[in-house]
Amino acid sequence: MGKVNPRRIPRSQADVDKAFRDGAAMAMEVMIFTLGTDMDMPDEWLDKYHERFMAHLSALNAGYITIEDLKQTTYQEKGWETVIV
Repeated sequence: MGKVNPRRIPRSQADVDKAFRDGAAMAMEVMIFTLGTDMDMPDEWLDKYHERFMAHLSALNAGYITIEDLKQTTYQEKGWETVIV
């Protein structure tokens, strides 16, 4: 049997939702590790960060904001652009 093109494998909305949650969890783990371990941020700060992060994820899931909204606001207010390597 040859290679299967992943674009031809049917995906359900549940698959998409799980991938979104898994990706968000992975990003959160990397951010918390970096902030808490590498940068030694205080626990209180990390708790507040986690609370705000989850609030933004909820707003994204509910459709109140979009990733593009976040990108534009971050660029306008901080001059930062996100680049995934």
